[in-house]
Amino acid sequence: MFLITDWPLGVLALDYESGKLLWEKDTQFTTEPGCVSYAKNRILLPTTNDLSLVDNRSEKIWTHKFSARNDKIFRITPTVFSNSNILCVLEDGVLACLSPQGNILWQTSAVGPPSGPPIASTNNIIYLVTDGRLIAVNGDGKIFKDFAPDIRTDISPIIDSEGNLIVALSDGGICSLAPPHLQ
Repeated sequence: MFLITDWPLGVLALDYESGKLLWEKDTQFTTEPGCVSYAKNRILLPTTNDLSLVDNRSEKIWTHKFSARNDKIFRITPTVFSNSNILCVLEDGVLACLSPQGNILWQTSAVGPPSGPPIASTNNIIYLVTDGRLIAVNGDGKIFKDFAPDIRTDISPIIDSEGNLIVALSDGGICSLAPPHLQ
């Protein structure tokens, strides 16, 4: 199944091979780009001020409202982290970790607006690009490494199959950091 979020239509589900429309459903909330498969028959769906977990028919399982702080979810794909926890970045640079039930486990204020989604490594290190700076956050939400001024980037890094952190630098170069990336 392939999903498309399209306001005001909501969620469209297409068969991956044939492209045939399987179903469409008005979600009754404004969707943003970046839905992500979460678990079997579960989809994370960012909305303007909320993050929802829906089933494969677009029925809400839970919604976490960020609107109490007047925050908006940054319009990027949420990241599934260790123990099925969910990472999302708010427009003001706050990195939030939610439990599989949609409860806030922790929040960390970064140094500026994010430039892309958080990237999680297998050793529970989260990398976030904010205001051109690459920042490392541990699994408890504590910022413990700011790679600036040595590494300046405007997009999220990737982690290759050997665990190396690959960073596209702002000056056009590429940097590869071997695990544990923090030396």
